[in-house]
Amino acid sequence: MNKSKLCILLTLLVMACQNKKTETTMETTPAPAPVDTVAAAPAAPAVDIWASELGAKLKAEYIANPANQAETDQNIILEHAVKNNMDVKRTPSGLYYVMEKEGSGKSPKKENNVAIHYRGYFLDGREFDSSYKRNSPSELKVGEYVPGFAEGIMLLKPGAKVKILIPSGLGYGPMGHPAGIPGNTVLGFDVELLKIIK
Repeated sequence: MNKSKLCILLTLLVMACQNKKTETTMETTPAPAPVDTVAAAPAAPAVDIWASELGAKLKAEYIANPANQAETDQNIILEHAVKNNMDVKRTPSGLYYVMEKEGSGKSPKKENNVAIHYRGYFLDGREFDSSYKRNSPSELKVGEYVPGFAEGIMLLKPGAKVKILIPSGLGYGPMGHPAGIPGNTVLGFDVELLKIIK
């Protein structure tokens, strides 16, 4: 092998070694961390739902350490009322309501049949039943409805409208309802008493 071929071979060998060294360095050197050009948004301050005048009023009924389902439901209703600006009143049984429109005449009793329109919903806003959507008022004896619903109807006079929040113990209880209402669920209803039938 002549001298010039040997020089070319050595040059190629050196170049190959340098390329291999560069590849190895690239493989073992970690890539720099990407620079975050967007500053992280500051965390939203916690909202105290009780800070309003309504919240301060309803907080008096809030139970810090609920001992049973009725107390848990009461807290759920109070929180919902404050978040939705509902100045609710409570009956001795634990039903909460807001009278939206006063009616006139006499209020029905448990033994009376009534014609009502209503919309039933979960507190997250999902509707589960509506006589309005069926365009067909419900006609039943007041006492045939679940206790909280019946009590809500008996607050009304014909022509009145009310929002009621029913704790689970006055609704479908721990068993719920096969039509898709889970056990121990607080329910909301918008109810309108059209007339007392008899």
